[in-house]
Amino acid sequence: MGVLCKDLIVQLERIAPEYLAEDWDNVGLQVGRLDKDIDKILVTLDVTKEIIVMAIREKVDIIIAHHPLIFKGIKKVTTEDYLGSNIQQLIKSDISVYAMHTNIDISKHGLATKLAEKLDLKHLMILKEDKDEQGVVQGIGRVGELPKPISFETLVDNLKSILKCDIIRYAGNKDINIRKVAICPGSGMDYMKQAHSKDADVYITGDLKHHQALEVQEMDFLVIDASHYYTEKIFEEIIHESIEGYAHQHRIEILVPYFEESPIKYL
Repeated sequence: MGVLCKDLIVQLERIAPEYLAEDWDNVGLQVGRLDKDIDKILVTLDVTKEIIVMAIREKVDIIIAHHPLIFKGIKKVTTEDYLGSNIQQLIKSDISVYAMHTNIDISKHGLATKLAEKLDLKHLMILKEDKDEQGVVQGIGRVGELPKPISFETLVDNLKSILKCDIIRYAGNKDINIRKVAICPGSGMDYMKQAHSKDADVYITGDLKHHQALEVQEMDFLVIDASHYYTEKIFEEIIHESIEGYAHQHRIEILVPYFEESPIKYL
């Protein structure tokens, strides 16, 4: 039966309205037509060449991605670079792309909330607060409390199980009991001081850099870098769960790639 692309977008906006996105971000429909019929959806973290090949093979109508395909301004669309080549392939195959980036980071139904729930955090509050255009307090990240204090090692084991990752980096003092946890999936080190100021025992994020690790150490704080990729992979689960009922009602198939992996490798 299917639906029109514009009607699917209405459902996605209920999860994470586009107006929530940061000013520098680029979310929403990036490739395609609002009047396109949608019968099959592919949900992914990134729109890569491999994802496009899968979308073509499976006759997908729209790709819903966390990271925008088109992020900054582009001056040409040619096959001389990977972005231009990917855009051309998508248009040629009549496959739409819809991005949900910082709007779903900020949304109360977003990545930080989902990870907090998986960790069984209670009494959730926003890590970095802002007011949206309607005057409602929104913001990046979440801070909450565990039911009881746990060790660093127990928290790391829990994270590895939840995120399905083998390697976790950290900086700072791990010889503490952990009760209050701050979270910002993806690249969240810009909000490390907010986590510290909210008296979190640990801050879970990704993309920890050398000089930031030194700062954490000097502050006698604790940061866990569970990687950009693994902390955001739950995006696919959130979208699948959020539109599953709607998709079933309209006989729309939802696919999630089985072959995705972090682009960063360790030896």
